[in-house]
Amino acid sequence: MSDDAMVLIAVLFSRSEALSVAAMLDSAGIIAHVGGEYYAGTTLNIIAMGGFRVTVPAWQHQDASDILSDFADQPVVFSTAIRRRALTLLAIIGLTILLPVGYLHHRAGDLTLGTVLMLTLSLSATPLAPQVRGEYYLSAARVD
Repeated sequence: MSDDAMVLIAVLFSRSEALSVAAMLDSAGIIAHVGGEYYAGTTLNIIAMGGFRVTVPAWQHQDASDILSDFADQPVVFSTAIRRRALTLLAIIGLTILLPVGYLHHRAGDLTLGTVLMLTLSLSATPLAPQVRGEYYLSAARVD
């Protein structure tokens, strides 16, 4: 592999984390490229796309690994606020859509399992940010 080839150092599923890692490397003088950095969707498509791929030149991979080694080993603490907000949103949608529609179908006498199931499944399309641990591809620790 030539020294100017770009090698993978991280695959992250949060745009903000990928850009933060790239900024951290850039501040240390390491060239970092984030694949898909301009993608800012609010759905879980980023998982299907394979995440944001952070690459560095092969000749800087060891330095980048040294910088990210402490950062990559930290435990991930996922926010529970997103879960609470999602449940609140689903409750609001349920109260404003499911109850009136269910009542109207019941009054009309054609409340079917399919109707209730489709209304419930429509709630699963609520966009949320993925909370997934990214993967770091670091080189072995330097022996001084």
